[in-house]
Amino acid sequence: MASLFFFVNKKSGDLRSCQDYRKLNDATIKNAYPIPHVEYLSDHFASAKPTIFTKLDLHARYNNGLFEPTVMFFGMTNSLATFQAMMDGVFVDLLLEGWLVIYFDNILIYSTDPTEH
Repeated sequence: MASLFFFVNKKSGDLRSCQDYRKLNDATIKNAYPIPHVEYLSDHFASAKPTIFTKLDLHARYNNGLFEPTVMFFGMTNSLATFQAMMDGVFVDLLLEGWLVIYFDNILIYSTDPTEH
């Protein structure tokens, strides 16, 4: 399977690459991996009364690269669900311990004890 790839003129006169995923998305089996609700994630640390937070933002990791097939493409079906599943899989042990929350490329570590943190 493939998607249309073409170039569009920018206002500056340069070319910008674009891909049309509509036909590819129509033929793709949809991923049923659940995307977490922000309200649900905040419930994890709201009841724990944490005093210390560390937020890690994997800046531009969701869609980073130079047109390499190792990046997640915007507009493609299952991109978000696949990325969330990968992040949950990488940090599964820490998630089960209950002091970590992940939402795509944002990681929040929370605790009440500065030494433990």
